[in-house]
Order: sequence, then C-alpha cells, then structure tokens
Amino acid sequence: MELIRQMIPHHESSVMMAQMVGDRANHTQILDLAQAII
Repeated sequence: MELIRQMIPHHESSVMMAQMVGDRANHTQILDLAQAII
C-alpha cells in the first residue's frame, strides 16, 4: 500500500507534464501520447 501512496505524486506530475505538451509539441506521436495520459 505504501508503494501506491508514493506513486501518486509521480503520476500527478505525469499528467501535469502531458497537459503542458499540448501547447508546445509539434510531433503527432508526442501529442497522441500526451492525450492518452490525460
């Protein structure tokens, strides 16, 4: 259970980074991955 708790901030930051990509990325693959994460 502790591992799951520790992974929450990691995954939250992944979502935040994926949201930022939408404004900055030019590559379709990166945009698709970011959209899948969100």
